[in-house]
Amino acid sequence: MRKSSILAVVVAGLGLALYIAFRPAHHSDTAGPAALPVRVITLSLQDVPHMLGGLGTVQSLPGATGTTPVAAEFDLPENSLPALQNLIQDIENPPVLAYANSPLPSLLAEGRLTLIDNEAPAATVRVKAEFENTGQALRAGETVNLQMQTGWLRQVLAVPANVVRRDGGQDGFVYRLDGDRVVAAPVKVTYRTIMLEVIEGVQEGDTLVIDGPAALKPGTRVQVIAQ
Repeated sequence: MRKSSILAVVVAGLGLALYIAFRPAHHSDTAGPAALPVRVITLSLQDVPHMLGGLGTVQSLPGATGTTPVAAEFDLPENSLPALQNLIQDIENPPVLAYANSPLPSLLAEGRLTLIDNEAPAATVRVKAEFENTGQALRAGETVNLQMQTGWLRQVLAVPANVVRRDGGQDGFVYRLDGDRVVAAPVKVTYRTIMLEVIEGVQEGDTLVIDGPAALKPGTRVQVIAQ
């Protein structure tokens, strides 16, 4: 190779090296932390069942064999008596749902209301339900969360029970999507069950985070992975 050709290659290579070393940084070179993955829901108005319930202990019925059938009793506030009376006028032996007593309750069995005792201890009404328990999901001595539907809340905004984040008070806040980031939106919880909460302070069509990493905070950039 001629000297002039060698010199041209060297100069060209030096120019490329200088360009790489001193070229302006692009946005991708200075980007902040990676977006955090989140799952979201978009709020829509819906009808939500109004439930009454409480914790009860599963009991074997006299003469029953094995694990079927069983019964369970639970106490309700005295002021729930009118709703119960209206319910049994409309439905004979209305259904009672037994859920696992856990942070993520699952439905174990469906039974029927068999007794309302308004002579229970002061300020309470004792309710008894019986379960065929054919799947043997209920066992004597087990504590379960018993729920029964007494009506409907019409056209409300509801979210899964773990969506509202508490900051020490009765109500709290939710993370709402604003572009590719989240903002903290204060909400008021107007009704709750073991499965969901009805909230005010947000609007139909808002997109809320229902699951995300612990590092999530207002202003965090996020990437939606499921809806």
